Amino acid sequence: GGIDLDVLASFEQPVTEAARRLRAADESVARLDTVWNLGPLQERLDEFGGKVRSLHRQAALAALAVQRAPAMLGAEGPRRYLVLLGNPAEARDLGGHIGNWAELVIDRGVLDLATVGRPLDLAAPSGDAELETVDGYPPSLTEMKPLAYPQNWGANPDMGVVASISSDLFQQKTGRSIDGVLYADPVAFSNLLSITGPIDMPALGIRLGADEAVRFLTSDQFVRYGGSPAADDAVTQLVRDAFDRFTQVALPGPRQLSDLFHPTVRTGRLKLFSLHDEDRSLLAALGLDGTLQIPEG
Repeated sequence: GGIDLDVLASFEQPVTEAARRLRAADESVARLDTVWNLGPLQERLDEFGGKVRSLHRQAALAALAVQRAPAMLGAEGPRRYLVLLGNPAEARDLGGHIGNWAELVIDRGVLDLATVGRPLDLAAPSGDAELETVDGYPPSLTEMKPLAYPQNWGANPDMGVVASISSDLFQQKTGRSIDGVLYADPVAFSNLLSITGPIDMPALGIRLGADEAVRFLTSDQFVRYGGSPAADDAVTQLVRDAFDRFTQVALPGPRQLSDLFHPTVRTGRLKLFSLHDEDRSLLAALGLDGTLQIPEG
């Protein structure tokens, strides 16, 4: 349920040094590229240079991670993250409408589940006029009445915009500021269950594992239970139990976590945007930040 920051810190010097040496090696190999090389020699040189460049990219990313990740994991004070669970059963620009949400606190690498709730818990139906006075939000988002309907917080394809409005409205409703926003859809939630193991849902008489999670969340919960209050309560409890267990189990190693979540990140099903500028270079390098680069004009 956490990451040992002292161990992570011990990696910084050797990883940074490896990245420095690989950069120098990459530059040295590049200088050997000339039209005067014989064909067989140039082929071997190209092959070797490709390996060095690949290793340099990996080492540079690792160096960025050991430098930036500790602060994101609460090394300099607790970090509070809002997790928005989207469901593409009802589409929004970011992926799916926001169903349940969770509030995670990370302090010195230790994860703690603070709160789990539903959109209704964050709704402020009478505050629409206040949002219209806030600069910077596109009309296509404000027209979706996100104050009254937090389900629509994902009604923009740019994760930076979604994180900004979610942070503003969450603080307005709860009085608590957050450091970042994470978006996860049912596939990402099934990845989570791969780590925690199956979760019992006694109110519905089922046990939900990673293999069944996507179908249940996107289809079966509506087909079988028709959005009944009992089913809504059961899904909220499922989210609470899954995240609570995640904060307590032994996490897999970095390679296993990467293998599990990499396809989910690549397909935009898991995004993380930090509200701290200094964190964003790492999240962008990992493909996690979910922002759109809009061409000028």
